[in-house]
Amino acid sequence: MKAEFPISATILKNDVFSAFQVEMPKLTKDEYSMVEFLEMIERNLDLQAVRVHKERFGYMVNDTICEVANVLINGSKVVSINSESTEIENVLKTLDDVKLNHFENINYLQVIKRVIGMINKPLVN
Repeated sequence: MKAEFPISATILKNDVFSAFQVEMPKLTKDEYSMVEFLEMIERNLDLQAVRVHKERFGYMVNDTICEVANVLINGSKVVSINSESTEIENVLKTLDDVKLNHFENINYLQVIKRVIGMINKPLVN
C-alpha cells in the first residue's frame, strides 16, 4: 500500500496493523504523524522500522514489463529483477533467457526480513 503522513487511525487499524498481524495499539486520535507511527512500531517487540530506498529502471523483454531495482535496506544493497505479464509463457521465457529461472522468487517483505535477521535464510539460492 501507499500512504502519506499524517495517516488516519482507520487506515492504521484496517490496513496497516491488520497486515502486520500483531496486537493493535490503542488508537486515541483520528490521525497520526510519522513520528507517532514509528513510536508505535518501536513499542511492539514483533515489529521493526526499516529504512528503504528504491531506484528502478523499467524496460520490455518478450512482451513482459521488466524492472531492475537497486534497493537499499538499512544501507544494505539488494538488486531486484522482475518480469511481469498476464502471459505466463512470456515471463518463463524471459526468466530463462536471462538465466534467472533457478533463483527463488520472493517479495520485498521477505527480502527485508532476511536482511535485518528476522528470517535466517540467505537472499539467493
